[in-house]
Amino acid sequence: MRRLSTAVVACLAVMVILSATTFGAEYIVKVGDNLTGIAKKTGHSVADLAALNEIRHADLIFPGQKISYVADKDLEYAKAWATKRQNELGPSDQNFSYFRLVIGDIETRAVRYSINQQNGTYAGIILCFAEAWRNVEKK
Repeated sequence: MRRLSTAVVACLAVMVILSATTFGAEYIVKVGDNLTGIAKKTGHSVADLAALNEIRHADLIFPGQKISYVADKDLEYAKAWATKRQNELGPSDQNFSYFRLVIGDIETRAVRYSINQQNGTYAGIILCFAEAWRNVEKK
């Protein structure tokens, strides 16, 4: 099992505290939309969108609701941040290997949306890393 770095744990804590804040790309549900159509538009599966957005019943979405998803730009930003963090660490640091694994998952698009998936980095972590990179770019 992969060890979570301090940065990842802090990122997850922020995500829980700010759960109303949306990171990443988002689609605003319009009248007549359904999750299947949104999944096709965003290039994700219904199950992935439901898991990421904590939607328990895929047929119950409402106009105005925000559906978050991992966009290509999020993957690019998350990789940039993970690479930056990895470069700041020495190879002997236990977190160095973690960031290398995350970078590999991003490069292969191995995004994990639910606990039932065996491999990949959780979408929430990728979105958090992408947001961290956006904050670095703003400085």
